[in-house]
Amino acid sequence: MTSEVDERLAITLNEELCSRCGICSAVCPYEAIKLDSESGEIVLDIETCKLCGICYATCPAGAISTPYYDLDALVAYTEQARVLHDTDTLVIMCRASAPPLKEVSKIFGISKFIPLYLPCIGRTPVELFLKALASGMEKICIMACKDEFCGFEKGGVTTKRKISLLQRLVEQFGYDPEVITFRQNSLIAEINILRCTGCLLCEKVCPFEAIEPQTMRDGRIVAAVSESKCRGCGLCVAACRPGALNLQGFSNQRNILAEVTAPWL
Repeated sequence: MTSEVDERLAITLNEELCSRCGICSAVCPYEAIKLDSESGEIVLDIETCKLCGICYATCPAGAISTPYYDLDALVAYTEQARVLHDTDTLVIMCRASAPPLKEVSKIFGISKFIPLYLPCIGRTPVELFLKALASGMEKICIMACKDEFCGFEKGGVTTKRKISLLQRLVEQFGYDPEVITFRQNSLIAEINILRCTGCLLCEKVCPFEAIEPQTMRDGRIVAAVSESKCRGCGLCVAACRPGALNLQGFSNQRNILAEVTAPWL
């Protein structure tokens, strides 16, 4: 990875730390990284790379770095939150798939936990999980997007493989593999047909063509959401003037004031 590539893609490779193991090449969902068999050098295809950060998250030598995930800051957060929440259970969630905290409790069967929202579980450095366990965390629950809802091609499959390997790794360290629990979830827009006025503005703004008009028995036209097409972006919720659409975890006028005034932890 040359300096020119580093500037454009915000990914840097420490040649001294790189062992040429080829793991980054194996996990790249875009086949943007290749190990040159003749020179032994790691080669990055700028045109193919999407800066997903999965290579950074899986590099066992810590040779790849990116400014989008600060390991020290994440570790510091878990240490502070552990005292605040008085629990040794950490829940790490893809922000795009994270339901309300009450639902998180039901899904994992836990009452008290430290919530940690990240842009993508697949790009989370493995060291974060290992350091959390080493610091005394008794359980780490991981919630990622479902395969078909992941923002990166083959990203969901890659994430599952990564967590599976992580579970095997911690087992070799003497931990119960159940100390790390993995679940997948995705948010889908829901509609209250009693509030829907049939303006279908939501249909016009939906970038995934997931909303279609539906005729009720009384002849009234309302919007209908296709669960197979909806990607939970929340654009329809923001555009709906009568407030007929809802998305779990979406901040609307009714709860955004409470969110912005609440402490970060």
